[in-house]
This record gives sequence, structure tokens and C-alpha cells, in this order.
Amino acid sequence: MKRYFLFLLLPCLLFISCGQADDKLPVRTKTERFDIELSATETRIARSSDNFALNLFRQVAADEKAANLMISPLSASYALAMTTNGADGTTLNEMKGVLGFEDYSPAEMNAYYKKLTEGLLTVDGETLLGIANSIWVNEPYTLLPEFIQTNETDYQAEVSNLDFSSPSAVHTINDWVSGKTYGYIPKLLEEMSGSCCLVNAFYFDGIWSEPYTETVTETFTNADGTTRQVQMLDGRERNYRYYEEEGLQVAELEYGNGAYS
Repeated sequence: MKRYFLFLLLPCLLFISCGQADDKLPVRTKTERFDIELSATETRIARSSDNFALNLFRQVAADEKAANLMISPLSASYALAMTTNGADGTTLNEMKGVLGFEDYSPAEMNAYYKKLTEGLLTVDGETLLGIANSIWVNEPYTLLPEFIQTNETDYQAEVSNLDFSSPSAVHTINDWVSGKTYGYIPKLLEEMSGSCCLVNAFYFDGIWSEPYTETVTETFTNADGTTRQVQMLDGRERNYRYYEEEGLQVAELEYGNGAYS
């Protein structure tokens, strides 16, 4: 069995609406770090998932004019992978093609996401993580039992019929997401439309393995060459994994026991 270590950089939501949390957070506990062990096939799926993430970022970045951009490719891949279990023929092949999973069966994809989900939730007891997967289908449509069971088992997803025309439909989904994210995302949707609603939301609350407790005032140079005095993290020397090339510098800071960074 090959070991694959998953890095999550700035886990976030595709759609974010944060508020004051009411729900009690779970207790942080120190746990030994372990790597998520993947088979050879699952390792190849993970690499394809990495490519999907980069391609998605390129596409969104090309269309988005804002200077700063945060997206969650894992959110998009969860939603698409869940729905492949209800697709067939050309539709299935096209969905797998978008994800880069052309060479894998739905069963192999499901096994990978099942192992990934279980691992992400348990690799570090000091990092609080909530994964909210769900599929909501308008009431006139009937869901096959095997579709429901696969998504509930492999993706820990809520799969339900819902009357989209009801005023309470939006509240039902928002309440569900709020519960899964400890009350920090109380409002994900404004309205309902179409025949199916796919939802993925992450709640991530990590503490640095080496916490920063002080700040220092330093001179910061803006892109236009101007400078200003700003508060920065403390100036103590630390050792981090680092990568640099033209136009890019990356430092890796770990959370908790190091499973997340």
C-alpha cells in the first residue's frame, strides 16, 4: 500500500456566508498523526484529483477579476463525484472526464472518496473539521435506493427529496448546513431552482503547530513600489518547508499534529 499525504491549502467554501456560531464546537484532543493509506489505484485517482484542482483554479482565475481568489476544488469534486452515481452513458463519461477519472469505475471513485472522507475527519484531533455533503432532489422525482445508500455510505451525505416550491425548502437546507458547520455558516442559499441541489461545505478550524503569540512592526512594500508600516507575525526564526521559482514563493505552515498544513 502506498502512502499519500494530502495537503489542504486554505480550505474554504465555494459559497461562504459566515455568522456568529451558536452550536458548541467539539473538544480538541491531541492525537498521533497518521497518513491516509491509499492503494495504487486510489493514488492515481488522487493525482487526477490534483490535476482537476489546478485546472479548476486556472479556469476560475481566468474569469475572476478580483485580486484575491479562494476556492475549494475538493468541494466541486465531491459534488460531481456524488452525482456520477446517478449518471450513465455519455453523461457519466463526460462527468468522469471533467474530474479526470475516465479510467476508473464509479465503484473505484466511491471507495477513494470514502477513504478520503473518513481520513480527513480523523487525522488530527486538534484540527476541527466539518464536511457537509448533501443532495436535494425536487419531490416529483424518485431516487433509487442504491443511489441513496451509496452516497450516504461513501460520502456521509444527506440524500433527500424536498419540495422546492415550499417556502421552507431554503430554510431546511440552510439549517442542515448550519448544523454541519457548527453554526458558522447559517445561510448558504437564498432561493431554490431547478430539480436538484448539490451542497458541499467545509468547516475548518486549525491551530498552528507553532502558534504566533506576538506581532512586530515591519516595512511592507506594495506592488506599486510604495511602502507602509504594518503589523506582521513575530520575527522569531523558524524552519519551514519552502519552495521558490520566478514570481512564486511558498512556505508551508503546519496545523496541529502536522496532518494539515
